[in-house]
Amino acid sequence: MGAAEMTKHSPGVSYPLPGCRGVWTSNGHEAEEGRSQEGRGRPKMSNTTFSLWIINKAGGLIYQKTYAEGLLPQLSSNDYLVLAGTFHGIHAITSKLSPVHPSGGGVETVEAETFKMSCFQTLTGTKFVLFTSPSHPSPSRLLSRIYGVYADLLKDPFYTVENPIRNETFDKRCHSICTNI
Repeated sequence: MGAAEMTKHSPGVSYPLPGCRGVWTSNGHEAEEGRSQEGRGRPKMSNTTFSLWIINKAGGLIYQKTYAEGLLPQLSSNDYLVLAGTFHGIHAITSKLSPVHPSGGGVETVEAETFKMSCFQTLTGTKFVLFTSPSHPSPSRLLSRIYGVYADLLKDPFYTVENPIRNETFDKRCHSICTNI
């Protein structure tokens, strides 16, 4: 289990990724839907949502919230900006990797022993990245609901698109979605 596997939209295409553990899929379907996590040497974890990031189309972090205080290491805001920019670059590169679907959507799920990272990219290039426990049953549903809350935020005349999100209603609604499964 020392290598991960990356799967594009065709289930028969996979590439080993040396040095990684877990499963890295670009379409997210295998990692999220019905695949058993037992027997993979993972500790049982609750269906916890650790963190939510929203990254604008230029790679800037416009929203970051941690929902599992004490379970994650404390990072500075600068660390989060660097991580978001790095993920944005990796996402752009992986969208070009598939020989089967050259216009692929980039990374959609990264699964490791201790977390699952799920990404939803809108047509405008905004990325919603959700960090959950590996056993979480439906991060894609949470991302869809968060996107709906974001769409409501865009109706606010005081919010400028692509800028940092500082809206109490948005915070409360995202918190409710991420903490109540």
